[in-house]
Amino acid sequence: MQFTKSFYYNNTKALKVEGLIVSIVDAWLMHQYLMWKQIKNYLEIGVGTGAVYSLVAEQQPECNIDLVDPRIEFAEATIKKLQHKHTSIYEKYSVDVDWVNNDKNYDIFYAYHPFDQTTEVIEPALPRTSKNTLLWLDKHPDCQLAKVHSMLREQQWKQWLVTDQLEWWTHKTNTIQPFINYLLRESNINWFAHLWQEQSVWKLSAPQCVYDNPDLFNQM
Repeated sequence: MQFTKSFYYNNTKALKVEGLIVSIVDAWLMHQYLMWKQIKNYLEIGVGTGAVYSLVAEQQPECNIDLVDPRIEFAEATIKKLQHKHTSIYEKYSVDVDWVNNDKNYDIFYAYHPFDQTTEVIEPALPRTSKNTLLWLDKHPDCQLAKVHSMLREQQWKQWLVTDQLEWWTHKTNTIQPFINYLLRESNINWFAHLWQEQSVWKLSAPQCVYDNPDLFNQM
């Protein structure tokens, strides 16, 4: 599915009514990854209006999706609209989820908790990750990112990519370099954003005019 045909792209105004959503540049990047790689299990803690969930649900119809959020009502309209048949909802805080008896290993773990991005939110679910798990971490300015970074590095995670809104992490024995190579070779990312490397960490940034004018993606 083309990004401009996605539920996210065509419902950004409605999704924003209930609060902040992932930026259009990060959504495009996630969409690219989900087209590039097939995944089996996906975990999202802090669902918001379901913007990122919609990208996964549309692009990965056979994926097992677990949504964890004590206020899932903000995403109910999105969930109902998409009708993804392998979605499970845990309307509770992550510390209250029974991770011990959860037998899944998640391919992607997206953590979105503005004002409350703490180790207490993320750490309980880490036993359900593997060396192949990709972590998408929202870097809201009010989050306790320094504390989260320290915890992740102590558990042998490595930061690979930093965008204007998100961080991409994997276990230090893994890498996202094949996906970066794909972006540089196959996508037209340089048409709207700058992708460069600093001390083994990739950085991606776009000018404000890209965020202010989503119609630019229709011209790509």
